[in-house]
Amino acid sequence: MAMKIQNICWTCASSGGSCCVNMQIYLTTGDVGRISQALGHRSFFRYEGPWSWCERDGLDAEWKEHVLGSSRRRVLKRGRDGSCHLLGDEGCVLDLETRPLVCRLYPYEYMPEGICGLHPGCPASKEPHPEKALDEMGMRSDRVGAWHQTLYAELSKARRSKGCTEK
Repeated sequence: MAMKIQNICWTCASSGGSCCVNMQIYLTTGDVGRISQALGHRSFFRYEGPWSWCERDGLDAEWKEHVLGSSRRRVLKRGRDGSCHLLGDEGCVLDLETRPLVCRLYPYEYMPEGICGLHPGCPASKEPHPEKALDEMGMRSDRVGAWHQTLYAELSKARRSKGCTEK
């Protein structure tokens, strides 16, 4: 039986299996600007050292150089239970276009060259037609492609300006 589309992300987050729980959500400077504008403050992030078990990050040379190459990176705050500071009762409190780029891109797996596929842990990947479920959630392939390009443009801009370690 197919899962209700609007509840896929919430179901995943509430089970503790998503990037919304017990994960470092990396923020680009663009993410900080967009979220700050939406929330009216900048107290939603902090700087932490990269967690050593981020194997996926090590596969992407650009990600490894920019994000993991720094002793500290900017991430969303987490609550005592490990859940994202912006995770509400019905999912993320931010609209889709304001969320961090890495959140918008999940459950897609990607490299600088493009989108590689869906993360097998995402409930949508278990659907008979995952692309339909993701389209209905606003994650159309054209939007995902644009988010991917924006993420790598923001990573590149930060690397050039050395803005990744600013406080």
